[in-house]
Amino acid sequence: MGKGYVMVSRTLLTSIFEKHGKADSVEEAFLRVLVHVNYRDAELEWKPGRKVTCLRGESIISFITWQRILGWSRHRVARFFQNCFKEGSVERVEDGCRSHIRIPNYDLWMGDAQNSGKAKRASNSAFGHFMDVYSEVTHTPRINVGRAQRVWSKLTMHERELALNNIEQYYNNLPDVHYCMQSATYLADKAFLDDYNY
Repeated sequence: MGKGYVMVSRTLLTSIFEKHGKADSVEEAFLRVLVHVNYRDAELEWKPGRKVTCLRGESIISFITWQRILGWSRHRVARFFQNCFKEGSVERVEDGCRSHIRIPNYDLWMGDAQNSGKAKRASNSAFGHFMDVYSEVTHTPRINVGRAQRVWSKLTMHERELALNNIEQYYNNLPDVHYCMQSATYLADKAFLDDYNY
């Protein structure tokens, strides 16, 4: 009786939160974040003339707006998100938009384990392909795979494409191939963004 999911509409939850005022606990605050992130992929305007792709389970809501949603002070909101980032319940999306966040395993939180499994399998498949290509091009063994996979999971789709597509360029521009980075370091340092036009 204690396990399973209860499907409650966003509209109902949002109206309850608005009537209630401020969030009384960290758990309630996280529930409010879950309710306010995107439920489907969308192209959103971040600044005038600047659009950003905001995927399912992500948000670009400003921290000032989070203050209103949570009913908390700026410092309490900042502390809440810092703790969430540290715990891994919320991740930053590194794309230049400071307020772009992601809920890892969003589909599991929403009771959609099937979609979560598909997304995880697709991500694992893409990561496996990246590791194969990196190992083949750089002639390096597949080591620190766990670390590489953790870094990979935090990259945006665009960064993953760049990481895969720029392996050869990175390798061909090394002054000495004996100092080739491990795949995990290549991803963590975002060496795939290096510009070799000099």
